[in-house]
Amino acid sequence: MKRLNAMYIVIAAVLFVLSIALTKLPAYNTTGSEEINASSEYITNIADIGLSELESDEESGNISGDDIKQESSTDDNNSETETMETETETESQLTEEEESIRDYLENTDFSEIIDFNAQKPFEIKVNRVCNCVTIYGINKDGDYDIPYKTMTCSTGLYKENTPLGTYYISDKYDWRMMIDGSFAQYAVRFNGGVMFHSIPYYSMNKGDMEWEEYNKLGENASLGCVRLQIEDVKWIFDNCPIGTKVYVYDDEENPGPLGKNIVKKIDSNNPFKGWDPTDPDENNPWNKVKTSNN
Repeated sequence: MKRLNAMYIVIAAVLFVLSIALTKLPAYNTTGSEEINASSEYITNIADIGLSELESDEESGNISGDDIKQESSTDDNNSETETMETETETESQLTEEEESIRDYLENTDFSEIIDFNAQKPFEIKVNRVCNCVTIYGINKDGDYDIPYKTMTCSTGLYKENTPLGTYYISDKYDWRMMIDGSFAQYAVRFNGGVMFHSIPYYSMNKGDMEWEEYNKLGENASLGCVRLQIEDVKWIFDNCPIGTKVYVYDDEENPGPLGKNIVKKIDSNNPFKGWDPTDPDENNPWNKVKTSNN
């Protein structure tokens, strides 16, 4: 379109100059006049041909330079969209390592290799820097070398508040008031004031959870304790007796042998956001939705 406008301007300027020149020619110079008129007609015809070709190019799909840039930009956008779709599809697919972990968990008969009758059948390892907890089962020889469960957690916002080292579970509480005045379910003490526990609650009400803190699972967020989803911390509460070993360590490259699960975040507009979606309580509205969907 810009090329058309520019050509119109040039043609108009040429015709204007020619018209002025024609008015200044002597009347008796008919030959010259005819030649000039012929030249004018030739220029006009050339312009018409040029305009016709341009219009024909547009109709036939031949695009001007500006349009080529626009088409190139469109192609780039389409390419980016296709790339995003491909990345989304890739993300939704399990990696080879994830498939291997899933197969291990689904196909391993742990009753054959873990001594569930042992006094302390499990050991807990907390990868502080990756915010991942791995439960190991004890084998028939008494070694805790069988990966059994993986749990996504939140350790201290300042990591030194979740000290490295070896500790042992010493106390358990159904509900426990935290140092900041909040409350937590299934608190399991293993190092002084450092405990495994649920996401904090504003009150001792299972529907009064601090949902924004839930959405931080997988990253450093606590005052030093190890926060977990209800189903995970309740499992520790129910299955790991007093005296169970807890080892806190750092490994940036490997969250654990069973990987690290991604916890789905709670939408701010969700009416159930005050409840932990994994809480098995019969009054948990998340469970009613799951039941209706099934």
